[in-house]
Amino acid sequence: YMRVAGGEGQWTEQPFTHHPSRFLSFSSLTFDPGDLGEIRSAFLDTLGEKGVYDYVVASKQKEIMAPNLPLLYGFHSVDGYDGGLLPLREYVNITARLYPGQEISLDGRLYQLIHRMPSDDLLDLFNIRFVITDKVYDLWVDGVYYDLSLGASLEAGETITITVDEGFIATGIGFISYLVGDVADGTPVAEVELIGRDGWRSHYIIRAGADTSARIVGHTPDFVKPRRDYGHTTRRWPGWHPIGQVILRGLLRQGSWHLQGASLFNELVAAHRPLIISDQGPFRLVHSGDVKVYENLDVLPRAFIVHDGEALRKSPPVPEEILNPEPGEAAAIRVYEPERVVVQANLQSPGYLVLTDAFYPGWEARSRRKGPLPIIKAWGFFRAVWLPAGNDVVEFTYHPALFRLGMVVSLAAGMLLVLACRLGTR
Repeated sequence: YMRVAGGEGQWTEQPFTHHPSRFLSFSSLTFDPGDLGEIRSAFLDTLGEKGVYDYVVASKQKEIMAPNLPLLYGFHSVDGYDGGLLPLREYVNITARLYPGQEISLDGRLYQLIHRMPSDDLLDLFNIRFVITDKVYDLWVDGVYYDLSLGASLEAGETITITVDEGFIATGIGFISYLVGDVADGTPVAEVELIGRDGWRSHYIIRAGADTSARIVGHTPDFVKPRRDYGHTTRRWPGWHPIGQVILRGLLRQGSWHLQGASLFNELVAAHRPLIISDQGPFRLVHSGDVKVYENLDVLPRAFIVHDGEALRKSPPVPEEILNPEPGEAAAIRVYEPERVVVQANLQSPGYLVLTDAFYPGWEARSRRKGPLPIIKAWGFFRAVWLPAGNDVVEFTYHPALFRLGMVVSLAAGMLLVLACRLGTR
């Protein structure tokens, strides 16, 4: 179906600026826009209830860049296409790793199947620099917002350091957490160190029971098994200090403390700053509105060098050491077009140039030094070519055999038609 309001919902806002890296979005679309009241005031008399509903749905789809909006704006999305275009079998198989434990989506659409942040190694391999999601599973406690999309588990000897960009002048800090394992009440589970940009320091001990279950403020989403209750605790200090770092050290030798979210707050001015808690990779929150946008800070480039040929034939996840280039090696994309990609590569020793685009019949590769190159399938889905040591330029071009066959058939048919016309005039 098509209603005017849905289309208007796409075009009444300014378009985004194109970015060459990929992104991934996931949302159930059950959130309400923050300006829902203003939308109803502005459009209800003109569009009616049904039109406003369509407008809101279209606006939410635009917020998360649901299929097929990336095509409209020229974005590179990992998600599939809506509208009946079936994906490749290899695409379905490899993207199913982004939502493990669920029934495979045959149409390739991911945004309503993914419920939690995928593992960092998959985000890196898929060249996913930005992740968009909603705030449905986040919490507000005592007027303070807690971002619960990531989280980290800490055991004895494990440390997480959180840097607070530009500092935040705080009077306290709050934690949303739970324990995994049988831990007696009163047991120290973690040490928290706060470092201010003004030289101020403070240490706190988080203890089982009093800090992890004395005050229950929610529970893990239904898709998390087994269900865990979220415990909430806070620490306050006299005065206020610009916090620059928060260091968390695990103390448990049996079991683990799972920190789902933490926020700094300033009760004097009713301000707060959610902290990005992650034990799987560095992320940065670059936007927070109706939806959140995270930047994956250790994402792999679209093209890179790998020296272990056997590793390319295995399935993800990929060991991190396989992806580390030798000193002085690099691969840089110079041209990126729908049917042509040019990559400049420098290898210290023979290896493989990997381009994390789909392996598909019709793609050909040519090296400036070696001429035509065979393309092999990397990790069951991507393209790779073998190169000797040294500097080289590799051009990937799309020349499907059926297209060439079609040209030959069309040319032959045209010639026969011309010949038939000439014979007919005699």
